[in-house]
Amino acid sequence: MQANAILGVDISKKKFDACLLVGSKERHKVFYNNQEGFEKLVVWCNNHRADFIHLCLEATGCYSEGLVTFMYDLGHNVSMINPAQIKAFGKSELLRNKTDKSDAAMIARFCIANKPDLWKPISPEVSCLRELYRCLQALKDDKLQQINRLENKNMYSSCKQAILEVIATIDKQITALEKEINEHINNHSHLKNMIENIKTIKGIGHITAIAVVAEMPSVDNFDNARQFAAFAGLNPEHYQSGSSVNRKSRVCKIGSERIQKALYMPAIVVKNRNSHFQKFCQRLASKGKCPMVIIVALMRKLMHVFFGILKNNQPFNGGLVK
Repeated sequence: MQANAILGVDISKKKFDACLLVGSKERHKVFYNNQEGFEKLVVWCNNHRADFIHLCLEATGCYSEGLVTFMYDLGHNVSMINPAQIKAFGKSELLRNKTDKSDAAMIARFCIANKPDLWKPISPEVSCLRELYRCLQALKDDKLQQINRLENKNMYSSCKQAILEVIATIDKQITALEKEINEHINNHSHLKNMIENIKTIKGIGHITAIAVVAEMPSVDNFDNARQFAAFAGLNPEHYQSGSSVNRKSRVCKIGSERIQKALYMPAIVVKNRNSHFQKFCQRLASKGKCPMVIIVALMRKLMHVFFGILKNNQPFNGGLVK
């Protein structure tokens, strides 16, 4: 069904600027970023004969979740756009001014020009797993930060004791979260099945498998494994112009940093201990690729393998690795 109105939104913590395009008419209004603001937005849109809306806004984490869920539940189309795309579109229009109002209008124009893919919410059980996993990783980062502070050999004993107590508290919370994560997985057989299938790859542990399931969208949202790897930001980025400019390829920076972080150490383990991937690594080494390039290439290869495992709902088949 075709939307009869485009709604561009520039959202922040407390409010959001809306630009409504109905035909050739452009209207602007500011609303509070809460339930009351969402309801007033719908009334405002209906008053301007916007019955079926295509909402477009930047993916800004928790600030945008309430609005997109509210509009999606009402049956409207919703698109969540990478901020880098919006920024590039603004540059293409040679915009000189930047305000919340002008950004909302630009996002609406982006929606018309690019017809972005529609957003689909993840299932409640995956959403819960994602929140638990991110909290667990945040606690582990906090623990590492406190451990690093203990490197100061001249620290007062009272300060050292305080830090040790903080670390002990974090350890208790980590243990509790790990238990809750495992209980959540055991209560949802399809999550458990996906994680167990991914773990059939030697070198991929429990937490890494959880990261893939929690942080990556469903494989049904991708046409092929290359798109799946691209979402994680693990496809190569090439830069060549004319005959004189030909830079070294590098990993595209647009992608999920959490997945990249989760896969780095497991890729090293797979490289050293998983015989199914050794020929792949040896082939790259014979071409003169440095160790870091090989690791990143292996991370990308693993994303392709994950895609096949999740798409076919089957354990790892080492015979298919080339």
